Amino acid sequence: MPYRPKYKNSNGTLVDLPLEAETAVKLKTARTIGLSGVTATAKSFNGTGNITIPITSIPGSLVTGTVSTDTTGNAATATKLKTARTIGLSGVTATAQSFNGTANITIPITSVPTSLLNGSIDASKIAITQNAALGNATNLQDALNYIAQVFTGDKKIAKLSTVLLNLVDSASAAPSNPVIFRLEPRCTDDASLVTCSPSVLEFTAVGQSKTFTATPASGWSIDDWMYVAPITVTRSGNTFTVTLTNDYDGYDYCYLNLLMYEV
Repeated sequence: MPYRPKYKNSNGTLVDLPLEAETAVKLKTARTIGLSGVTATAKSFNGTGNITIPITSIPGSLVTGTVSTDTTGNAATATKLKTARTIGLSGVTATAQSFNGTANITIPITSVPTSLLNGSIDASKIAITQNAALGNATNLQDALNYIAQVFTGDKKIAKLSTVLLNLVDSASAAPSNPVIFRLEPRCTDDASLVTCSPSVLEFTAVGQSKTFTATPASGWSIDDWMYVAPITVTRSGNTFTVTLTNDYDGYDYCYLNLLMYEV
């Protein structure tokens, strides 16, 4: 049996020295000290010196009471900008929009210069003026399709026909007759191509305006028109407005030509 030193206790009795001391300047086995509930770096401790455990993050759920902190400076993120900013576009015509972060914005572009365009453009997106000769197509793709169908025989090229509408003075200019000018729009070239309503326009004074509608026959449309004094003529669709600009006396004739396309 190994030798164990003895010592006197408080009663003066000689007893064996314990194998392990109740206290010591150093732990026989170093221990790791950590923290739970927060983010921290555990440290080894053997009693020979003080240690500091660094805490790097504390969840807000652990905070109780009132927190006093400096609120100056900028937050890393926010639901609204302190100062709203204007967001615009350059190189195109667009309307800039104010943006403060509380909602999405859309910047409307109203014009794009051709110098910025590259690649292919969908022909169906290119608007064109309707023309009866091309099947009244409203975009380039439909017009090209119509032309292609002409070559395959599925469509036919529009054919021009001039229709002469005589505007005849059939009234007397005598003072006793209030009608100084009477027009009878009628087709003298091919009566089957167009029907005019009303068929008689009566003017009682210079400067008056009268309207009539020229309805083309099925498969035909009116493309343009021309006229000879003493009248002026304006058009809205197939409705024509005739204005008497002078007394008919002294004029040998008066006519309105309609240029029509077969569609």
